[in-house]
Amino acid sequence: RYEQTKGELELLSAYDGVLLIGDQAIKAYAALLPEVPETPHALPTRFGEVEVADLSTLWFQRTHLPFVFAVLAYRKENPPPKPLVQALRRARREGLARLGEVARGEAERLGVHPTLMEHYLWNFRYHLEEPDRLGLKAFAEALGLPFAPVFYLE
Repeated sequence: RYEQTKGELELLSAYDGVLLIGDQAIKAYAALLPEVPETPHALPTRFGEVEVADLSTLWFQRTHLPFVFAVLAYRKENPPPKPLVQALRRARREGLARLGEVARGEAERLGVHPTLMEHYLWNFRYHLEEPDRLGLKAFAEALGLPFAPVFYLE
């Protein structure tokens, strides 16, 4: 049985599991960590009786494809204005060039260790390449949805 309710890890006293997303998930995970390891490969997933599973990791283990969290989608006959596409590309380029600074700012905002935020942000793929497109296709197929992209604004 699935139920939407407010709360975080304290809900484990009443439920078998909880799904936390985004900032809420990062803060809850950070609260479990006794220390932040130097490498993201050493981040623990078990904390006593609490097991933490990253859904993108589970997806990759199942499909051997990356999970795509966001895309800019549009109808072929109504593409976004070129200045918008250029601004998005510039923002990606500048953000990647300052990823450490971005991580520190987000860590401060969330009240978590900056290294944890760097681990989190480095894990993302910031270009929609063939593995990502195949991941999107596999996800659509898993949901029984049609998938027929014809053009990408990389």
